[in-house]
Order: sequence, then C-alpha cells, then structure tokens
Amino acid sequence: MSKQHERIALVRKESGLSKTDFGKKLGIGVSSVTRLETGENNPSERTLKLICSEFRVNFEWLTEGTGEMYSRVGNTLLEMLVDEYNLTDLDRSIMEMYLKLTDEQRGGIRAFVQGMIDAGNKKQGQ
Repeated sequence: MSKQHERIALVRKESGLSKTDFGKKLGIGVSSVTRLETGENNPSERTLKLICSEFRVNFEWLTEGTGEMYSRVGNTLLEMLVDEYNLTDLDRSIMEMYLKLTDEQRGGIRAFVQGMIDAGNKKQGQ
C-alpha cells in the first residue's frame, strides 16, 4: 500500500482541489500541503482528523493504509446510533440514504411520514 504522504496527496487529487484550496480547508498554507504530500513533514493528529472530517476519509486508511478510502456518511455518529438503539442493517442503510438526499427529497419524505402519523392519530381518535 502507498505511504501516508501519498494517501494525503490522493485525497487532495480525488477531491479535485488545488494545493491552495486543500490547504484552506485545513487551515494550512500551500507550502505545508506540499511538504505533507512529499513526506517532508509528518501531519499532526489534528491535521489527520481534519482531513478525515473534511473529506469523509477513513482514519485507518489515511494513517495505516488499511480499509476503504472513504468513510460511510457520519460513520462514527451513525455507528453510535446503531449500537445505542440496536438498529438493523436495513435501519442503518435507510439512515445513510436519507442523509444523502437533497433538502427537497427529504421534505417529500417528511411530508409522507407526517401524513402517516396524522392518519394514525385520526384513526385512534375515532
């Protein structure tokens, strides 16, 4: 597998950002980005976590080169919810897909669910 500095460069290239724009997202200058990508400087823990957060990159992939490059949507928070509420794989998939929808699509789903709730409340009140 590639070295950490090569994976950092890959993240930037895959995101379609220049070194300047990549650095802005991380709060560092273009020369710092260059040194990270060439392996001249090692990234701090903070920088690694920021890369993962900003670009939804899997921390283990970035630091160790293992696993998938990209994390699933909100992986850490979603995993906590799955564990806390004993959610099924289907529940998890539903949540992931919902989070990927546009605001308009989410609005349609909310309206549909609200209609089901209203109908259920009306039926109980009869």
